[in-house]
Amino acid sequence: MTIVYIYEANSLECIARPTVTTIEEFKKNPSLFYPDWNAEKHIWNETEYQNPVFENGNLREATKEELYKDGKYI
Repeated sequence: MTIVYIYEANSLECIARPTVTTIEEFKKNPSLFYPDWNAEKHIWNETEYQNPVFENGNLREATKEELYKDGKYI
């Protein structure tokens, strides 16, 4: 069992943390684990990010420079 983190694509807010049997099963049928799944509105990852950035099709943690620019890092 593992946890998948589901993010709202527009805001990058983590909106769900379903426990899945395997990542492969989640990929085959995300709605089985998260009934509200919508591939156009949601992004999933195996990592929970505090300050997520979606860039070039990848979700990652924001850099210190990005946080500073957004006023989140002093």
